[in-house]
Amino acid sequence: MSDQDSGPQGFARRDFLKGAVVGGGLELAAATHIRVAEDSTFFALPEGQHGIFVGGGASVRVPKLIGVARMTDLMLTRRVVKAEEGERIGLTQYLVPGGEGMLKALEIA
Repeated sequence: MSDQDSGPQGFARRDFLKGAVVGGGLELAAATHIRVAEDSTFFALPEGQHGIFVGGGASVRVPKLIGVARMTDLMLTRRVVKAEEGERIGLTQYLVPGGEGMLKALEIA
């Protein structure tokens, strides 16, 4: 689930994440400036295991967030990153309990 908005002249796009942030969902999340994840969130890039190159900007944006080595690991192994690790490695800036993602995103906005 995602709640994106642009402020004046496109500034301050925020993202509220809940549940599966996988493939294209992670690509969209990586395009936002601020990401808030609820504790149910998990991240993955399964495309590589299906012989599909990651598109939608993930090959550029995700390594800027977590580094090339972690991006390669996610892409080639189908490893799933839980919310806590996602915050630690930089996939999200804020981690909140379930049901509080929208409140935090609005507080930041």
